[in-house]
Formats: sequence, C-alpha cells, structure tokens
Amino acid sequence: MALSNKERIGRLLDGLASGLRPVVDRVFTEAYGPSWVSTVDAARGGGRGASDPSDPQFLLNAAWFHWQDTLGKALGPAERNFVAELRLTRNRWAHAGEKPFSGDDVYRAYDTAERLLRSIASPVADDFAKAKSQVLMENAVAQAKEKQKSAAAAPVAAEPLKGLSPWRSVVTPHPDVAAGRYRQAEFAADLAQVARGEGAKEYVDPSEFFARTYLTEGLRLLLTGALRRLTGSGGESVLDLQTTFGGGKTHSMLALWHLADPTVAVTSLPGIEGILADARVSDLPRITRAAIVGTALSPISPRSVDGVEIRTLWGELAWRIGGAAAFGRVAESDRGGVPPGADALRELLTAHAPLVVLIDEWVTYARLQWGKDDLPGGTFDAALSFAQQLTGAVDQVPGALLVVSLPSSEIEVGGEGGRRALEALKHVIHRIDAPWRPAAAQESFEIVRRRLFEPISAEAAKSRDEVVQRFSELYAQHGGAFPSEAKEKTYLERLRNCYPIHPELFDRLFDDWSTLERFQRTRGVLKLMASVVHALWERQDGNLLILPSAIPLDDAAVLPQLTQYLDDNWQPIIESDIDGLASLPLRLDRENGGTYGRYSAARRVARTVFLGSAPLPAAANRGVDDKRILLGSVQPGEMPATFGDALRKLAGQATYLYENAGRYWYATQPSVNQLARDRAEQQPADRVEMEIEARLKKALVDRAPFPRVHPTPKSGSDVPDEDEVALVVLGPEYAHDSKTATSPAREAGAEILASRGAGSRANQNMLVFLAADGIRLTELHQAVRDYLAWSSIVEDGESGRVNLDGTQRAQAKSQRDGADESARSRIPETYHWLLVPEQADPLSKVEFRQVKLSGGSDPIATRVGAKLRSDELLITKYGGVNLRLVLTQTLKDYWSEHQQVTLKELWGWFAQYPYLPRLRDISVLEGAVADGAGNLLWRSETFAYAAAREAGGEYLGIVAGRQSSTPITSTSLIVDGSALPNPLPGVDEPKSPPGSGPGPGPSDPPVAPPVLRVAKFHGQAVLADPRTPIPELQKIVAEIIGPLAAQTDVSLTVRIEIEAEHRAEAGFTDQTVRTVSENAKTLRLRDFGFEKE
Repeated sequence: MALSNKERIGRLLDGLASGLRPVVDRVFTEAYGPSWVSTVDAARGGGRGASDPSDPQFLLNAAWFHWQDTLGKALGPAERNFVAELRLTRNRWAHAGEKPFSGDDVYRAYDTAERLLRSIASPVADDFAKAKSQVLMENAVAQAKEKQKSAAAAPVAAEPLKGLSPWRSVVTPHPDVAAGRYRQAEFAADLAQVARGEGAKEYVDPSEFFARTYLTEGLRLLLTGALRRLTGSGGESVLDLQTTFGGGKTHSMLALWHLADPTVAVTSLPGIEGILADARVSDLPRITRAAIVGTALSPISPRSVDGVEIRTLWGELAWRIGGAAAFGRVAESDRGGVPPGADALRELLTAHAPLVVLIDEWVTYARLQWGKDDLPGGTFDAALSFAQQLTGAVDQVPGALLVVSLPSSEIEVGGEGGRRALEALKHVIHRIDAPWRPAAAQESFEIVRRRLFEPISAEAAKSRDEVVQRFSELYAQHGGAFPSEAKEKTYLERLRNCYPIHPELFDRLFDDWSTLERFQRTRGVLKLMASVVHALWERQDGNLLILPSAIPLDDAAVLPQLTQYLDDNWQPIIESDIDGLASLPLRLDRENGGTYGRYSAARRVARTVFLGSAPLPAAANRGVDDKRILLGSVQPGEMPATFGDALRKLAGQATYLYENAGRYWYATQPSVNQLARDRAEQQPADRVEMEIEARLKKALVDRAPFPRVHPTPKSGSDVPDEDEVALVVLGPEYAHDSKTATSPAREAGAEILASRGAGSRANQNMLVFLAADGIRLTELHQAVRDYLAWSSIVEDGESGRVNLDGTQRAQAKSQRDGADESARSRIPETYHWLLVPEQADPLSKVEFRQVKLSGGSDPIATRVGAKLRSDELLITKYGGVNLRLVLTQTLKDYWSEHQQVTLKELWGWFAQYPYLPRLRDISVLEGAVADGAGNLLWRSETFAYAAAREAGGEYLGIVAGRQSSTPITSTSLIVDGSALPNPLPGVDEPKSPPGSGPGPGPSDPPVAPPVLRVAKFHGQAVLADPRTPIPELQKIVAEIIGPLAAQTDVSLTVRIEIEAEHRAEAGFTDQTVRTVSENAKTLRLRDFGFEKE
C-alpha cells in the first residue's frame, strides 16, 4: 500500500534525526560540554523534563536557537534557512488541521533535508537523494493526471498566421524531455557520482555527454589549454573555475573528466575535432584522473576502502591517483593529519603524470575544519598548507593539471568558516591559477536549447526561418507596439539562434530569475524549461514559438519550478489573478470571447507580466513595460492592440496587478484596485451626471459649423428661440433607444421643439438634437465612476486620509489618468444619435428622424455637421435653382398668387417650418438669392430680385441675369420672371437659336460626332470568403490592378469597403467595437463606424 504524504514526511523526520544527531552532539559538546542537552533544556525553560537528543524537533530547535555558538561557526545563512524550513515542516506534520502535504511539499522537504545534511557531510544525505528521486517519480504520475484535467478545463487559445509551422512540428525534444523522464536526473551534474560511474547516461557516457554539450568559447579555451598542458605543449597548470551559483563549474569539470578518459578515443568524441586542432594535438597518451568532491567527503568521518582507512584530502588524492601503492607514500601523513610536503606530492604526481586532478566543493569541505583541532581530516591550517603544497607541486610537474572550483555566491560559501576557507584558498590558488571565462549569455541560451531539443534538419530549418522572418516583420510593421531592438536585424538572428524558444523568455530567465539566491543560472533554466517543453509537447501546443505567455502556469509540474524560489503567498495570487481555473484573466477571456478571448489574451499577458516581475520585487525601475509585455505575448497573425486592450482591462480589475507609467507588475500586497471598485460603486448618480455634463460642455467648445450649441438643457427655456441653426445636446438623463418608437430623448426633444419656456417655439426648423445611446451610456457612467473613484483616492493619498505607499500613489495617479482618458473617449462613442425634426408637408405631424453618427477623431459638433450636410439635413450653401424649386413646388400656392416674396418673410418660413430645407442661417438664403438673380436664364430657371416696389407696381433696383454689388436686405424682393416685362429694359437676355432645339440650326454645317476613347475603368467585387480575403485579393491585384498600374499616365484609385453585420441579438461586444475602432484609426480608415439597430 502506498504511503501517504504525511507518512513520507514522518519517515523523513526520522532519517533527518539520525543524520543530524552525530554532528549536533559533537558540535554542541564542543560549545557547552558533555551535558549540553541539559544546557539547551535550561535555556528553553525548566519544567518540561529532559529532552530526547534523538527527537528531530529537539535537534532542529537546538540548532536554530543556538546557531551562533554552534553550527553557525561553520555554516552560513542558507543552511540556517534550511533548519527554519524543516522546523516549519515538522510543526505542520505534528499538528492536526494543518493544510495537507502535497507531492511537491514532500519533494521540497526531502530536497531541503538533503541540502542540510550535505552541508555537514552526513552520509545519510545519499539516502535522502535516493528518496527524493523516488518522490519525483511518484509525483510524475499524479502530475500527469492533473495536467490532463487542467489542460482540458482551460486551454489557452491562439491564432497565429496560417501557413506557418508551429514549433512542435519543426523541432523535437530529446526523448527524456518529451517523456518527462528528465525529472529523475534534474540536470544535476554530480562529479562524484560520475566518477563512480553512476548517474544519468547523458552525464556518465562521454559520447552522449559531448553530443549534448554546447562548447562555449570559455569551455573550448579550457579544453584546449588542458590538452596542451597534458601533452607538454604549454597551457596553465592550475585553473580556478570560480563563477556564480549555477554557472557551469561542475559541467566544465565533467568535460575535462571525459576528455581524459583512458577508455575512450578522444578523436571519437563529438565536437572535439576542432579543439584538438586548436591545441595541435592528434591523440592523447594515457592520462591519470582523480576527482575529489568536498560534499561527498567529510573531515569528521574517515572513509574505509578495501580495508584501508582514508582520513585526509591528501590521502584521498593518493588513493584516487594510484590506489593502495600510491596511498602508501602518504599513509603516515594521512594518519597524523599533516600534509606530506611539496616534495612528496611532486614525486607522487610525477609518478603518475600526465594526470588531471579535479577538486570540486573544496570550500564546503574546508569550512567544517575551521575552528576545529581534533578532526580526523586534519586542521584548517593543515588543509591550507596542503593546498599551497599541491598547487606548487602541480606547477612543477610537466603534464600535471589541477582544476579547482571555488564559489562566488554567498549561498555556496556558508557561514564564517566558509568565508575564511574561501578567502584562504583563493589566496593560495590564485598565486598560480589562470583566469577562466564562464558561458556568455547567448552561449547559455545555446546550452539550454541543445540540451532540450534534437538538432533541426535542413528541411525543418526552412520552416524555422520562415517563422522567425514573420516575427521580424510583425515587429517592423507595428514598430510602436514593441521595443525598438525587436526591429533590428540582430534580433532576427537572436530569434533564429534561440528557436524554438523566444529570446524574451531567455532574457527574463537569465537576467531576472537568475538573480534569485537559490536559482541556479543554467540548471535552474534547464529544469524549468524541460518541464515547460514537456507540458506543451503533451498538450500539442500550436504556438509558433515558446514565448513567456506560453509558460503553462496551470501545469502541476511547471508551477513549482517557479514558486519554489518565491514566497509562499504567491500561490493564491497566481490562482486568483494570473492563471488559475477561477482566475480573473480566464474569466475575462471567457466574457470577451469575440475579441481578445479568442486569443486567451488576458491569460497570456498575465503570464508574461508575472514572469517578468515576480523575481524582482525590489527593483528600482519596477515592472515590465507594455512594449515588452507585447513582445512576450503576440505572434504573427495577431493584433498587438488586442493584447494591449486585454492588459488594460486586466490592470483595471486585478487585485495584485500594479501599473505605473506604462510598466506593469504583480506584487504580494493588494493594489488599490479593490478600494477603487468600492468607491466607484458608491458614487452618487447625480455626481456622475454632473461630471458627464461638465465633460460634454468641454467637448462642445468647438461648435463649428453651428452658430450655436446648447449642451444639456433642462427645459425649452434654456434654448433661445432664434433664427439660426442650433445643436441641442441632451443631458445623460435623456438617453435614446433606436429600437423603440419612444425614448426619453424623443420626449425631451419634442418638448424643447414645441416650447421655449412660457410660450411656443416659432423657429422649429432651427434645432437638431444629439442624444446618448442607452447601452453606451451605461458604459460611460461606469467610466466616469472609475474616474471619480481614482481621483478621490489620489486626493486622499496626498492629504493623508488614505495611507498609500509610493508605488500605490503612482498607481492611483496612473489609473486616474487612464480612467480620465477612457471617460473622455467614451463621450463621442456614447453620443451618436441625431434626432432631426422633419415634416412631410404643412399638414403632417412633425416627426424625429434618427441618424447614426459614425466614429472619427474630429470634434463632436464638426462630425455632426458633416453628417447632416452629407444627408442634406443641414445646408450651408444653397443654389438659386434649388430655391426656385422650393418656391414653385413647396410654396407654389403663395408663389403663384403673389409672384414675389420679401427675404425676411421667406427666411421666417425657412426657420419655422420643418417641411422646408434647413438652412444654417439667413446668409445661406442670401447667397441663394444672389446666385439665382445672377443666372443668365433667370427668367425660366430662377428669378430676379428688386430693392423695392412702388405703390404703382413698378420694381426698383432690379437685378437679373448678372451679379450685382447691391446689398440684399430683409426688405429685398424675390420676383418671379413672369411678373417682369419681357424684354426687361437694360437687361441682355439670351436669344433662342434658330431651330427647334439646342442642336445645330438649319443653316449650320453638320457637326461630326466626337471620337470617343477608352479612358476609364471601374469595377466592384464581393469576396466569396471574406474571412480569408488574402487569396482573392492577391488574384485581383495580379489580374486587374497589375495591368492597369503597368500603363503610363494612369491615375489609379483602389477603395476597400468593409461591411460586417452581427446576426446574433446581442450584436458585437464592446471589446470588439473598441479593438476594431482603434485598429481602424491606426490604419487610417477614412470613414468607419459601428451602427446600432
């Protein structure tokens, strides 16, 4: 029967106690004497009885509370953190009601316990390593089942450009990565294990090792120098591989170990040919190898091999070089704990040269000797003397090479003893050693890529190149949406070299995550990316590249690879705000399926922000800028604006997502978003409407082409009864519903049209109304509520009424500014219904004609005026012929009877009656009168005008058939041509030509018909499949536009008209409207907009 996780923790604690007790007993005896248990009990407080020194709780508590006087002299902060974590694990195990242990919890406990035991050189550590591997194997089965559930429950959508190959059809992971077997090896290069012939094949087998190893420039130089040294042709004698935590020291030592393998022909190793050529070496003599790893040995516990007791490092060195015979040379020195001397070591090395000696984790071994003078392995000073003797001897023996790894990160040094050991060893070794360069950033990328994936075939490389080219084109086409370096040619090369992993993902892992104390630079990235690749491979991921947004944080194996380096409180944040089954991004994607939901845009940007911000909570310039977020999220075929919209939506609602000056980050402290949401809901309705009215008035400052604009009148008395056109903008309380016969907007417009307050309105044809859409008004209300909420938070933060830190104050100001812009942009989006009074004839009822105002960037009044002019509902320039038609048709009874009308009287009718055209003001009518009187055919087509008419009926100051400087006044008369003498004295009227029509007369010669040329082409096409228009458009370009454009002196115009109608009752979503409108603006469409029905 399988053990429960709690039972496995119980066994761990028992094993931990057996490993800790010998060391604790010795160290505490040195500090407090043989009765140290009583001393610890007394410090704890009496009355509890004597403690059991085999109890893991007692041992861990003793180590924690007495650290400085005991273990802290040799160990460092990292090891004390291990003790603290194991104390918490023990307490959680012992108390009922605590959160159950997960498989990942068990693995972490075993990992922490193993690290602690190795730091004190306990042999029990090997048992924990095996148990940890077993836990990993058992977890793998459970995680596989969990992954299937999570992947099925919430798949991540994407719509990359069709015709491009997804990464999984171009490149194949190594079998162990694809199958998930990498967990057992963990990419852990263990020199001691490999020297024993144990471990994963890719580390033990020389050919397999070099096949998967990317030979960086530093590694090539290391191997080249080693070959020269071992063959007596130069090279340095001592090398120190000091790099940061996880920087590739052990891997480099393994390369040297396999290079010197006497059982393998060096020329058969993959990739070594070039190194042999650089070293000018064709073959190698038989080389002696010795590998010593400080974590596998202990100065406290001698090692017995074939009945021989080995106590010291010089004893280990002799045994590993030449077995019992070599050990006999130093046996006496080994028993006494005193180094054998430089001469003895030189003779030992000479007898077995050429040879390579590899010493890894020397500081870990030496720090246990610091401050101790009774250890079997000798004293601290003896260890330093041995180091000095060894380096000197190696330097004097031709063909001898010593390679040492010294840590440079605090986590590997450990305590005062570790610091003293490192300082002393560096002083000794650096007298002779030569510098060594670790892998550069791009080389580290290649190391990871090569370890995870099989080589790409020549045919597959074509698909890869096409994909990276499309990415480069995406960044160039939308340059403003991405970082500037993404448009450079060098970035195209990075895309190719890092394939199938996007460079941005590598940058975040190596630049940001590797700064965390426990994140090993190369191994940490390898472990994470192996779990990522396995998860995506199993899910049959269809993305073109593995971007930061593709990291499956919902995967049970992937998430712990990140959260293990973060605080525990990140787990609920990820589940609620980033990538859980009940997370906000998933809900936003589902609610907005027609826009960014189809790309899972909210989840993808959330993942990208998390990956770029979680490891750097204290960075000076905190967060990820929006361009870099899009770089890590968008693929060819997807619009950056869609993801930008999803990011802004997410930032406005997420509890733990912050934004400031275009930079976004997640934090473990709640943002002020929840406070803003609460305040937005609490805003009084009248306060919201006051703000909308204020914004309306500001938006209507530019009133052209209207002589007057009246925003938000409360009654007809607020709209003067004047004879020039006015735009009346109804307040937010009077919304319009285009699908109903009545609406608050219609009712308010009818009331204002009929009344000017106390009396009736005369000039009813001078008013047009603009009203808000009822549905959009709800969105405007919310935008204004958000603005008022954020404004109040900013004010309260500045006054101290609300306690905000600097980040929260910056976020509040940024959100206020964003809400302000959102409210501003929603004003024209909401106010798009024109209600225009019209009347079919004088006896008909005045009705309102509703007109949809399309989008645009011009001021509201300008757009209203343009729409009305386009639909001939507002006339700013009128011709004489049109005026004659009004006189002879609409006003025919009056005109037939009187044959004249004063300008004042005629203008009064235009201003009052909606069955007449709506002229902007009297100047438009005056222009029409001047135009008509100036017409040469004034008698038949237009009219004349006169300054006055005498009592006897004679007209004075007649203007007909010519332009005149005589001013047109309100008393001027418009006169029908039939009322004037024919011919009219002083007026040259055109004579009718001979014949019966406008053609040639009987005496005129015949006119030859003109020779017509083929000079114009026009055509329209309706695409058969508008969802995939590219093939048809290409055909039209090739077969129609191409031949036309090839001609010289051709003026070519191509127009594209797009019409889309949503058949569902709900219509287009708000997000679709916003995204398409924004893209239309970006692409500079000339006339566009959505319409409501």
